[in-house]
Amino acid sequence: MNDQLLASFIALVNFDQKIRALQDERTMFSSLRVSIDKQKLLLTHELEASKNLVHDFKKDVDKKELAMKILDQQETEKKRRLEVVTSAKEYTSLKSEISVINERQHIDEQALIEAWDVLDSAQKRYAADHANFQKKIDELTQQAQELDHKIETATHEIDEHEKQRLTLVSLVPSELLDNYEHMRGQVINPVVRVINNSCSACFYPVPAHDLAILRKGKFLPCKSCYRILFIEDSAFE
Repeated sequence: MNDQLLASFIALVNFDQKIRALQDERTMFSSLRVSIDKQKLLLTHELEASKNLVHDFKKDVDKKELAMKILDQQETEKKRRLEVVTSAKEYTSLKSEISVINERQHIDEQALIEAWDVLDSAQKRYAADHANFQKKIDELTQQAQELDHKIETATHEIDEHEKQRLTLVSLVPSELLDNYEHMRGQVINPVVRVINNSCSACFYPVPAHDLAILRKGKFLPCKSCYRILFIEDSAFE
């Protein structure tokens, strides 16, 4: 009876280890999936920032072009007045004003050329960023789809394992099962061998009386870490 109990319980433990491995694998896939979403969001923000720069530089060019247009209109108006002026004083004043406008035109023209250069560089950079963005987004989307498939597959396998687990659980006495479930929620290795007359998890020496009981194919809790102990060299796969 003890041999059968030992085999049934260890089968459950081994089965749960497989479930845990699947769960850990799914957790890893999910973490990678979240990371991909963050990378895509970061890329989107970077592209949006590049696009906003182009927009800002375009506004600056438009502002400078408008200023140039206003100066051109002012120059045209003063030259028109210059053609009909009658007094030398007014003529001299208009010529002076036109000269000032011309100086401002020269300064603003240089500023406009520089603004156009900046805008052109920003537009080229945005075009390159957009091409790289699309390539990286496509790659990340492909990775995300593969991970989604892996997550779905792992979830299906876990569900199937959980159904099969019910059969193994039914073969284990409730008291032992309760202790096992409690420890399973505390540590990743709730059931461990006795090696060299000690708990193989915390290395606490197992008393001689307990060793005698364990050698009969029974289970006992470690007096130090409370993991469930057993003696059976071939119990775990």
